[in-house]
Amino acid sequence: MDGQQHELALPFPELTGDQPQLPARMINEYVYCPRLAYLEWVQGEWSDSGDTVDATSPRVQ
Repeated sequence: MDGQQHELALPFPELTGDQPQLPARMINEYVYCPRLAYLEWVQGEWSDSGDTVDATSPRVQ
């Protein structure tokens, strides 16, 4: 090894208008559980928990 970091030539794919941008949150979801990230992002499956219901419901002051 010569101690230098070499660049790997990987071209970035062209983005088109029909491709949704991936939210940064989904990267965290994928690291935590790839299957869960797939279900949430691709399948659109979501189950509310008590915390998410509280966060989306109107607050009573």
